[in-house]
Amino acid sequence: MSMKDTLKKAKIAAMKAKDKAKLNPINLTLADIQNLEIANGHEATDEEVLKVIQKGVKTRRETAKLYEDKGLADKAAPAEADFLETFLPAAASDEDYAKAVADAVAEVNPAGPKDMGRVVKAARAALAGKTIDGGKLAGLVKAELNK
Repeated sequence: MSMKDTLKKAKIAAMKAKDKAKLNPINLTLADIQNLEIANGHEATDEEVLKVIQKGVKTRRETAKLYEDKGLADKAAPAEADFLETFLPAAASDEDYAKAVADAVAEVNPAGPKDMGRVVKAARAALAGKTIDGGKLAGLVKAELNK
């Protein structure tokens, strides 16, 4: 079953349960997926759907933080981000990051920090199928290349 189908089933379940707290983020995510499909001219792949969900989680977390910083904690909705995270694959562990960076450095054989992009790309490929924190990955690669 595709990720999009999983979201649609979750939407139906939320509608039957009349759970607006879950229905709203699902509807917005499905709308983003539909907009992506229209822009690309083809049905979204699972990888594209995962990117849309990750973007939605990140946006909701940032928005919740902004509301909390402004003293409007009642408008912050981190629960939406938590709910959307249930559709994402398991996050990569620190060991996964370390192994991927070491393997990528061995594969690419970088000449220095200027090859950071190639190493990050190879490390991302090694971590495919897991939720990746791009900033964390880039920081580990940078530290490894500056040794």
